[in-house]
Amino acid sequence: MAVNIYNYIREQIKNYRHLNHLTQQQLADRANITKQSISRIERGKLSPSLDTLYDLSDALNCSIYDLLPRNNVSYRNMYGNLLVGGVNGIQHYKDTNTITTDYSLNVVNSRSVAILHSLGVDTVTLSYEVSKNNIQEIVNNYLNNYQTYPQLELIAYGRLNLMVTKYCPLRKLNMCGNCKKNQYVLNDDIASFPLKFNDDCTITILNSKTLNLIDDLAELKGIASLRLVFTTESVDEVRRVIRMYQDKLNNLNSNTRYFNSNTDTRGHFNREIQ
Repeated sequence: MAVNIYNYIREQIKNYRHLNHLTQQQLADRANITKQSISRIERGKLSPSLDTLYDLSDALNCSIYDLLPRNNVSYRNMYGNLLVGGVNGIQHYKDTNTITTDYSLNVVNSRSVAILHSLGVDTVTLSYEVSKNNIQEIVNNYLNNYQTYPQLELIAYGRLNLMVTKYCPLRKLNMCGNCKKNQYVLNDDIASFPLKFNDDCTITILNSKTLNLIDDLAELKGIASLRLVFTTESVDEVRRVIRMYQDKLNNLNSNTRYFNSNTDTRGHFNREIQ
């Protein structure tokens, strides 16, 4: 049975607070947050950030892993560099593998980067929501605080996930299994949204436009690696995009423009997180 991660976290925080014989105010003082925040977290009204979880685990004399449910009951032995989307995966693989965390950890500040590095992560993928100013702030703050550059990855190309649903229209239409043979989109009056059918029979609805930062690469200072995410592209389209990025990276000062406003988006790159 699936675990509701937020219910699990709030119950663990409450349990460890009681084990440490702390009131909400005392825990708040230890973690340097407000009592109202502790109350809202324990009532399920507030989802704690990675930074807050780290501070709470320190205040509760436990590991951050103790506050989080395991995504997997068991982990397979893996080799090489791993892309990890959950904190407990970091705990399992940190001593045997090179780890890159995925965008799902929603990293938007230098402290989250530092926490992940301290847990054994080699490269941190930033959130889809960071702007170019956010990126520069993360790099500068990390450099000022730790006298070294962080190892950051940025997703520069790919369709953003809008939502995941268990409802399958193909099953409703007695077309189960056709997702293995054909591609489908969800149409409305404004745009077409590609559907990605997952192995667990859930469906990921993708953005109608593709994130594409190819013409902004020269502005990315302090990023160690770029990721190109391919979902609905054909083999020829994959090759074309890779060649475009190779050409651009080999000549960042080129005046050639690849961005197409009809099919592409810059996402939050030129917008601040509100």
